[in-house]
Amino acid sequence: MWKTLLLFLSVAALTCQGYAQTDIRTKALDNKPGLDKPLTLTLRAVSLKDLLDQVQTETKVRMRPDREIAEDKVTIRVKDMPARDLLRAVAKCCNLGWVDAEIGDLRYLSLYMDRESKAAMTKKIYDDYALILSQFDKEMKATADAIRAKTQTAIPTDGSLANNDINRPQYRSIHASDAQLGSMAIQCANLTETQKKALFDGNEMHVSANLISKEALDIYPEATGYTYWVERSLEGYLLRGIVQPRPNEQECPPIAIALFDDARYDKLIATECEALAKDERLAKQVTLPTVENAAATEMPLPTTPLLPKQFEGSAATLKTMSDALLTIAEAADMPLVAQYLSEYSSYKTPPPASGKLCDVLALQCKLHKFTVARDGDVLQARAALWHRLREREVPEKTIKRWQAAIEALPAPTFETYLEMIGSTWAQIGGITSNYSYWFHAPGPYGLAVSQYACRLYSSLTPRQQSALWSGQSVPVIALRADQQNNFMQAFEQKERPSYLKAMNPNWQASSYLKLRTESLGGRLWAFANGRVRGVEPMSQTLIPQDGNSNQSSARIQPVSPEEIARATTILVDRIAREHPEIPRNTVAVYQENSVMFDTVIGQYNNTTRVYCSLRVN
Repeated sequence: MWKTLLLFLSVAALTCQGYAQTDIRTKALDNKPGLDKPLTLTLRAVSLKDLLDQVQTETKVRMRPDREIAEDKVTIRVKDMPARDLLRAVAKCCNLGWVDAEIGDLRYLSLYMDRESKAAMTKKIYDDYALILSQFDKEMKATADAIRAKTQTAIPTDGSLANNDINRPQYRSIHASDAQLGSMAIQCANLTETQKKALFDGNEMHVSANLISKEALDIYPEATGYTYWVERSLEGYLLRGIVQPRPNEQECPPIAIALFDDARYDKLIATECEALAKDERLAKQVTLPTVENAAATEMPLPTTPLLPKQFEGSAATLKTMSDALLTIAEAADMPLVAQYLSEYSSYKTPPPASGKLCDVLALQCKLHKFTVARDGDVLQARAALWHRLREREVPEKTIKRWQAAIEALPAPTFETYLEMIGSTWAQIGGITSNYSYWFHAPGPYGLAVSQYACRLYSSLTPRQQSALWSGQSVPVIALRADQQNNFMQAFEQKERPSYLKAMNPNWQASSYLKLRTESLGGRLWAFANGRVRGVEPMSQTLIPQDGNSNQSSARIQPVSPEEIARATTILVDRIAREHPEIPRNTVAVYQENSVMFDTVIGQYNNTTRVYCSLRVN
């Protein structure tokens, strides 16, 4: 396995060497008269597609990015810069290339990710991969040593699960005290290279009875087989497994935890910062404007809904590198081309707002894991973690559409929630990290966990969905095989179902999905044409809290339907008086609710709760 990995990295390095001439990659921009036009632009978090559309409008030169990079975002600040120079700078900053392309009779410039860029990104991904494998090997050995020595560590009482220096000894202690878990960890530590390769290639790895090691059987003689898999986390990876038979219902703690080691980029960043310090043009003293709330580690959760600025995209994120770079570039009056990431630093105190330009830049680079270099007059900023974090980015237009749909609501509408869940796993991580900054509201509860229940719901037919909302259940035996797999994911609330609680081969016959709603409060929100036109908090006496949360029907059932109808009429009438230009049939009223997905297998029940805003009228 390791030989294969090293061979791949060697090929990737040679590929990068063979394409080192960046001028060749932008040669297609030469001799295009329209690209001489000077441009003045300040754009934050703009997609490459939207940027090129704007440049095309200004220059009348046709251009477009390849689909795989079209939604990558950049931040631009240029003044009277020839379009050709801007396009070269964008390609260099993002490690892309330009080529002449044509579709039929249509000729255009194409911005694309060439072999050099793909090889460089792949090498970084495999650098991560190699470190993850190394951590797994180290952790499995430490766990096996603790089991052999019967070492038990006191489990912390502070409830912290975020500090992996606490997690690791805690999990070792659990495995050392449980014969089934200990056997599973010992067998995992004795995996062959072939078995490890199958596991880390993303496959489930099974160990049959005739391949179980003697040491594992000494700990748990009843073992008949093991299954191992790797699960992703936001910070790294978890190695999990189960042993058969496993009669108890305890979930298996991870065998090993491997985190991304981003500290290894600090040396590269420090080297770049040393070059900045030697640049005389960056010795200028600057004073940056104060950005409100820029130093807050978390936005305060509002007691009443806050209204974001109309159609504001991820510019609502206060602490991205782009915020710092734009203010620095404006203070220094220098052109800027930068990669954009929504992720923000978690620093607790604001960085110095004044000092030498090179020092201010160096601090921001260390905080946000960026490298900044001056190419001619242009500051070029690249994200050291681009290869990993770019997958977490959500298209800017999508963010704006969500904002327009849920503005002023304390939770997304059910339809918007389902759309968020339909994002990639990596994007769900980005949504979770940035939700409060994009929408000025607490993040939706359990977004990463509820994705399985919501995806199961989305895969159902309209008739099955309608049955759920009317209070009926949908039997699993009536679902397709892929939907049954989705059901088990929702039941176990994890990416790779182990079927731990479904030992009966006929488990589908006793399994079903049910949906319930529960009113969370007595407030209604009125919207018109997709925008907030009135926010009317209604008292508990007007719209009572639903006291029967376990009712069989999934419909919204206020104590008095007449009261909620009367409250809705009050809101619509108010909008009609204050905004006679708005047709009454465009007004929608929403109530804060939670939707609960009940996944049931025999006597076992698991509930996934989704907080959302449901339409009343």
